[in-house]
Amino acid sequence: MDGVINGCLYKLVIPLLFFSMDLYGQNGNALDTTFVNNKTEIRVFTRNIDDQLISISSIIGGYQNLFDTLELGPLCNIEFVNFDDDSNPDIMTTFLGHNPFYNLYIFNIEKSQFVKIKNYWRFPDSKIVEGQTNLYYSYHSAGCADANWVSDLWKIENFKIIHLGHLYG
Repeated sequence: MDGVINGCLYKLVIPLLFFSMDLYGQNGNALDTTFVNNKTEIRVFTRNIDDQLISISSIIGGYQNLFDTLELGPLCNIEFVNFDDDSNPDIMTTFLGHNPFYNLYIFNIEKSQFVKIKNYWRFPDSKIVEGQTNLYYSYHSAGCADANWVSDLWKIENFKIIHLGHLYG
């Protein structure tokens, strides 16, 4: 059942979630999408605040539970992912740069809301460690043409990142 989050075909929604920006982030297009997860309506939307800032919000079951302000910059996209492999949608924003960096909002099942994972941007291109649960590694270039690189090992506890290790090669 790849692509199904508790009855929600989120991979069909992803094309609607791409956030169009010009390369320099001067113009943004608002995102507004609604889907159902566990019989609860979830609406995620963005709004331009000004030329520099954009807000991202979500309304779940009629209540606003996420409001965050992001610098526009070269925002590449916003998408739903199942980052923590719990069968619930999570929100990831991707920003362009020498190394792309991300914001991550994990769905808290108990409170039925998205929670921003602070400092997630410090762990670019993170992936789950194969065969493990809640153990992730990141990788990014630290020099020209990947001559140098950095990888970090980390996990999430109580919606906070616990940094476990750092490799520099």
